[in-house]
Amino acid sequence: MTNTIHLVDGEIGGVGKSMWSCLLVEYNNKYDFLYTLIDGDAGNPNVQQRYPESAKIITLAEDEENFEADIIFETALQAPVIVNLPARVSSIIDGWIETAGLLTASFKEKSGIDVCKWFLCSGRADSIEMFLESVNRFQGRLKHILVRNFGVCKDWSHLIPIHYEDTLIEADVFLVGTISLALY
Repeated sequence: MTNTIHLVDGEIGGVGKSMWSCLLVEYNNKYDFLYTLIDGDAGNPNVQQRYPESAKIITLAEDEENFEADIIFETALQAPVIVNLPARVSSIIDGWIETAGLLTASFKEKSGIDVCKWFLCSGRADSIEMFLESVNRFQGRLKHILVRNFGVCKDWSHLIPIHYEDTLIEADVFLVGTISLALY
């Protein structure tokens, strides 16, 4: 059996990472799927506040003393993990993924753990560029799911030209394009 680490990323604030994490939790609860919830946003643990009985809070900082990402891996040995990431930690998390060898075939075979990144996007050019940087960094080794938040941006045609679509196809990126995460 493969347990998956679901990293809910977006690199900038306000794109719907916490809301998407809650949607994943609710989906898992509805179907009685086993999972563990980790809120990596220790400065604003709103997902943990929504699910205080089940969420763990960890700190993701660049200094070794405050870097608790290994807890994600240790937890995934027991059950799939949903991780709500704070803004501006992609380089830290991506470095951890590479350094720990989480994407190697031998790691997956020995641990039974897979990793996927749900990337919440606002539709702004910088948000798209951050997503493409992640896709290009991992070159198909990390499953990416692009969640276009139509609640923030209704028209994406000007931000995803044809060469971006080719990149997404080559990297086997999944695309979620019908979600609207705006609160009215």
